Amino acid sequence: MVKVEEYHGFVQCQYCHQPISHNIKTDGEFKVVYVKCRCSRS
Repeated sequence: MVKVEEYHGFVQCQYCHQPISHNIKTDGEFKVVYVKCRCSRS
């Protein structure tokens, strides 16, 4: 589990339009968290 201090949006898969990454701030650091989309082409 990741503690999210700030949420700065996400990037969509160009094929299925589901999130493939989330831009967050945790522990004072900006990070990109990648997740699998429905079609998993990325």
